[in-house]
Formats: sequence, structure tokens, C-alpha cells
Amino acid sequence: MRAPRCRDAHAFILNLSGLENYVAERGWEAFGGMTPQLYALIQHIRAVKIEYRFERPDNYSAADLREFADWGSQANAIFVLPDGSVRDAQGRDLLDPDAGGVVPRTGASLHRRDQVRSQLAERGVIVPGHLPPVRSEVELTPADPAEVLNRAVVLAVIAGLSEEIYRGDDIDLDDVVDLQGSGEVTETEAEFLEQLLAEARGGGKWSDGLRSKALNHSWGFVAAHTLAWTLGLVPMDPYELQPADVSALKDALETAVATNQPQLRELGELCDAWEITYSCRWYAVDQQYRQGQPGDRFEFDGMQKSVLIERQRALAWLLLQDAPYDQVSLDT
Repeated sequence: MRAPRCRDAHAFILNLSGLENYVAERGWEAFGGMTPQLYALIQHIRAVKIEYRFERPDNYSAADLREFADWGSQANAIFVLPDGSVRDAQGRDLLDPDAGGVVPRTGASLHRRDQVRSQLAERGVIVPGHLPPVRSEVELTPADPAEVLNRAVVLAVIAGLSEEIYRGDDIDLDDVVDLQGSGEVTETEAEFLEQLLAEARGGGKWSDGLRSKALNHSWGFVAAHTLAWTLGLVPMDPYELQPADVSALKDALETAVATNQPQLRELGELCDAWEITYSCRWYAVDQQYRQGQPGDRFEFDGMQKSVLIERQRALAWLLLQDAPYDQVSLDT
């Protein structure tokens, strides 16, 4: 969600946050839990960029929404009426399981969903049509390329430090201090670096706690590789789930930093990768719940699942820009 740059920005965010909580509570009661319909509606609210308020009579009803039907469909809009109902452009209650309401999606999102999931099905990855598609090009404002490059570099550097911890290599503490004070690290990364410095200065062995954190951060190479791909610095097939080529990644990032002219790939290509990753991640999570049940045509292994997590985090951060990197939602 990106609020407008105006005096009402704070109220805009608070209002949408309140609407999300309201919809979640009402929807949970109406549907008896989280459903694809409710999840899609919550996703829609989180992605809202513009809020309109219309003055209408107190007795305004859902039937009167026909005056906005065409505009609402084109604007990808939902409507909140005075009676507290949340409706689609045709006036159907989106929180009524029997109303047949449809959370709006753009044609581009639906076309991408059908195309990607058809190709995934050929590989044995069956994703249900009711899973909401990712947002389309017209709904997204990606991060600035320079910000993307900086994030990729930080991820790669911290992943490198993490591997040095596991190998028992000497660590240049001055580099760690510089990174810690750069202003580019997240809260989680800063805590990791602070613990690393404290233990290094203590002169003892690395604690199990630090080694555990290092293992998690070492997967940052995959996220860094994903972001480097979005900048056209390294090759990557979104359908293939492989670890990063660390040597090639480091060379590409060093060159990009030196030239300092990062450019993102076409937004449509990024959305394609996001849909592939999101759909595969849903399948991987669902696979865990269905463990031991017959019918699976394909099974992701542990490495592939970890790659999917890092790619989803990187792409969602890049395209949604609604949370710090270490707080990006990985919901499916």
C-alpha cells in the first residue's frame, strides 16, 4: 500500500488498516475462517493506492451502486457502504459467502495467472484457480533501482559473513562496523552484526545462537541473486529453483556498483517471475499439509523450498514496497 503524498497520508493509512482489520474480523465470522475469497479481499485492501469518498443520501443501498458499476470495474474498486457492507462493482456483498461477490482483479493479472499456472501444471505443480493472482503492472510501483542494488549488495555481504562464520575464517571487523553504520541494514541484520561483533571481540568460539542466525542469513545469496536478476545483472529462469552462483553474483554486483547505472527489467517480466514464485510457494506450503497423501505429481525438496522463500521475499519487497525487507509478508 502506498499512501498519497499529502497531509492526509497518515489518516489514509490508518483508515485502510482499520478497514483491513474490520474485513478480517467480519470475514472470519462469515466464512468460518480464512478462505481464498477473504484472503483476496485483504490483499486488495493492502494494495489500495487511492481512496475516494462519495457523498450520497443516508438511505443509499447496494442497488444504487449500479451508477458506479462501469467505473468501478475499470478502476478495480471495492465499495464500503454506510451499512458496513463491503461490495464489488456489481453491488454483491464480498463478506457474504452466498452472494457470489468477486474481488476485482485486472485482466493482466488473470491472464498471467492462467498462463503461468498452465505451464506449472505441465511440470506437475497443480495450483487451484481460486488462489488469487499477484498484482499486475498497472497496480505496482517498484522500488528504485539504486535501492534494489543496495539491498542486493547488503544481502550478499551478510551472506558472505555468515559463510565465513561456518568456515571458521578470519572476519574483518572494520568491514562489519562499516556495514553496521551504513544505514542500509534492517533491524534483524543489525542485531546479527551486533552479536557477531560482540562475540568476535570476546575472543571465544561462535555461539550456537549466532551460528543458527548465520545459517539463515546465508540464504541471502539467493535473495541477492534474485534482485540482481531483476536488474539484468545475472541470468535466472524463474521456473528453475537453483542456489545462486555466488562467484558470478559477486562479480556482477561489483561491476554494477562501479558503473552505478542500475535499471530494472520490464515490469511485466518481474510480475511473471512473481506469479511463478508465488504459485510455487503456495504449492510447497500446501504440500507440507498434504504430506503422505496420494495424488502429488511433484514434490519440492528442502533446497527448492528455501529458494522459493527467498525469492518470494525479494520480489514482494521489490514490487509491493509495503514493509521493511525483514518484515515482508510471506503469506500464501
